[in-house]
This record gives sequence, structure tokens and C-alpha cells, in this order.
Amino acid sequence: MPSIDGKSLKIFRAEVIENINSTPGVIIQGQKDLIVGCGENSALKIIELQQEGSKRMNAADFMRGRGFIENKFEF
Repeated sequence: MPSIDGKSLKIFRAEVIENINSTPGVIIQGQKDLIVGCGENSALKIIELQQEGSKRMNAADFMRGRGFIENKFEF
């Protein structure tokens, strides 16, 4: 199961982004987006998630509450 800072994440909605240069597991983030590199010119834009101990929310709310996320998405 994916995790950030040792807390599990459930991903409820996401979309594939193509033609983006990324490294698998590395977080590419904007102010409102949580994008995880998948390699081979693709990434996953997480739209809705739930972190262990938190409620289900959209990625923009998660990012607003978290601020900077260390550059590694654990699997």
C-alpha cells in the first residue's frame, strides 16, 4: 500500500498523465496537485485520497493541509 511519512494512503481517484518525464515514486507537486512519477513518460495525478487516521479528501485539500511533501512516495 502506498504511504507518505510512514502513513498508509488509500487512493480513490486518479488519472494518468502521459508525456511527462518522471522517475518512479518521485513526487512532482504543484500547489493543488499531487502527482507521482511512474516512469516511461507517465505519471499518476492523485485526485482523491485518504491518509491513515484522516478523512477521505481531494488532493487539493490534502496539499493545502500538508504543504511540502518529502520527495519520495513509498510503496
